[in-house]
Amino acid sequence: MTDLTLNANKYALAAIRERRAELSGEITSLESRLRHLRCSLVHVDATLRLFAPDADPEEIRAKKPYRRTKLFGAGKLNRLILGSLRRGERPMTTAEVVDSIVAELGYGEDAKAGMRKQCSPFSKIQVRSQSSSSSSKVDTLINMAYP
Repeated sequence: MTDLTLNANKYALAAIRERRAELSGEITSLESRLRHLRCSLVHVDATLRLFAPDADPEEIRAKKPYRRTKLFGAGKLNRLILGSLRRGERPMTTAEVVDSIVAELGYGEDAKAGMRKQCSPFSKIQVRSQSSSSSSKVDTLINMAYP
């Protein structure tokens, strides 16, 4: 083997070892969390049996945990939506609001197409902004057509 190949293998091996160490650490952490959650579940089941001795905790279906995706900072999406509605000259569909926000953030056409796909179930919702002399009010008009 040439010296160049040995160097390339050395860096690749170091990267693979680093990745393996990260995965192993994450597995250890998740196993610890799993033990804690199982212990908590035993305690909740015992408490449930105190209040309802004939209850079977195994019959209670598990819920999928909700994971919030933080794409925007606190309140930023609301400000973007309200700003878009205030600038609108007529009632806007959800897709138009999304287009306005994507344009304001400068994400480009690919993002616009992807976001339109995401909001397609809500494409019949129309929103309008109504300004009064003292403050700005945002009304929503919902014209949903369910298939």
